[in-house]
Amino acid sequence: MKKKLTAVQICTLIVFTLYLVWEYNMQQFISVNGLSNSFETRLDLLLLVPLLLVLVSISIWQFVKK
Repeated sequence: MKKKLTAVQICTLIVFTLYLVWEYNMQQFISVNGLSNSFETRLDLLLLVPLLLVLVSISIWQFVKK
């Protein structure tokens, strides 16, 4: 039986892909400008990591539930 992807699972894939692009660009920016890769520099992770964790958790739950 073929399982279809839900809207949340598609959204999770999109957000994860955008996060990888964002992280690559941030690493380039930090290295070029000589900044430290510390928590004070990376406040964006306060939003991105919990969002990804919630989306991945929901996606896994939906996949197992089907």
